[in-house]
Amino acid sequence: MAKGQLSSWLKLVLVGASAGLLIMAFGSGCNGFFQDPTLSTLAIQPPTPSVEVSSTYQLQAWGNFSDGTRQQLTSGVAWSSDTPSNVSIDPNTGIITGQPGSDGAGGTANITAASQGITAQATATSYVTVSNFEVCNSTSTGGATGCAADLIWAPANDATQNQTMYFVAQGVVNGATKPSDLTVSSTWTTPTGISCTTNPSPALCTLAQNTATGTYTITVTYGSGNSAAITVNATCTPSGSNTCSGT
Repeated sequence: MAKGQLSSWLKLVLVGASAGLLIMAFGSGCNGFFQDPTLSTLAIQPPTPSVEVSSTYQLQAWGNFSDGTRQQLTSGVAWSSDTPSNVSIDPNTGIITGQPGSDGAGGTANITAASQGITAQATATSYVTVSNFEVCNSTSTGGATGCAADLIWAPANDATQNQTMYFVAQGVVNGATKPSDLTVSSTWTTPTGISCTTNPSPALCTLAQNTATGTYTITVTYGSGNSAAITVNATCTPSGSNTCSGT
């Protein structure tokens, strides 16, 4: 090979080697530059979900990433509930189920979603749908004997003793075929002179002796939009040296 040809061949080899090194360096640089974005924050949607007892609802996990993008995470999320007796959750899918809770009225639970070391929280509530809510007279062992949305109690208020009566609160839950006893999970609001012990059912209400003659109202509520009343017509018959308050 002539000297000129050898020189040209060497130049081509050097140029080719340099180009290869540049390609390798560029490829290495690109590999370091185009890294996958990392998860910055996580959020649960909706943040305060409600679900009817025995029904389900799908939660979503949304992430904000280091490159400024936001997207839903459909995998790689671990879900949990701190009170599964109120709201349970599938650990892989994020589907919550309303549970009856300790008193049959549902309740709340803190829901956690975790992914890539990042967590998010939401507060879920389970509830029951109640229709035909009413209060009923009852025996001491329970069971309704006479019901109405506005019940009337007319005790013979002897000044020498308390007057008592048993009641239950009930309603049709989630479209059932018969009413459920909601006494314990209802709220009983009583006026001065009347008290009600509501746990266990039936509720035992007492009109105290020497309560002033008049009309009183016991209000019974369950959840939102369910209300019933007991109208108490208090009278008083003095006995011996006892007198009635307000007379």
